Amino acid sequence: MTTIPQISPEENIGITHEIRKQSGVLRAKVTHLITYELRIRGWTQARLAADLGITAGAISRVVNGAGHSSQILDKLREIGISENLLHDPRLPLTNKQYTDRRPGPKPRG
Repeated sequence: MTTIPQISPEENIGITHEIRKQSGVLRAKVTHLITYELRIRGWTQARLAADLGITAGAISRVVNGAGHSSQILDKLREIGISENLLHDPRLPLTNKQYTDRRPGPKPRG
């Protein structure tokens, strides 16, 4: 029987510890900004959950970037949370969003 070495997903696509660390820092900043934006509009995650009739845990997962919910993302937009803070897998990444997140050459096209 041949043994196949196990490769983690991180090793398979070349994600280093530093990249994971930077990603975590960025995610924490976005989470903080979403929470701040909710607060200045008079909202909390608990109020948002009650308004939508779902758990506060579901709200937390979306705000923390650990999950996606079209219902929650749509409500955050309705409240006025900036699209640049939201990641909605239903929407294509636009050139503006791309350049807002990461300066660099414009895509060909």
